[in-house]
Amino acid sequence: MGFFDDMAKKVGSVANEAGSKAKDAANIAKLSAEIGSKEREMARLFSEMGQKMYYEYRDCIPNDVEETAEKIDDIKSLIAELNEKIEYVKNS
Repeated sequence: MGFFDDMAKKVGSVANEAGSKAKDAANIAKLSAEIGSKEREMARLFSEMGQKMYYEYRDCIPNDVEETAEKIDDIKSLIAELNEKIEYVKNS
């Protein structure tokens, strides 16, 4: 009987450990998802802040971000051109 008792204890111990590891993995996945969510929120806030700064201070942007501001200006011009093309196609 001792053999079966030992075997039952070992199986129970392995099952408990597996359950504990599964719970840990689920908690890690949940925390990782929360981190990802917070990182996306932070990126959105940085974007929002940058957009506000761009529109508020476009005429006095420091030299170190001027190149980025010029790229934004170029993209805005391109978007305006594309919108004109869309309107042309719609009205044709």
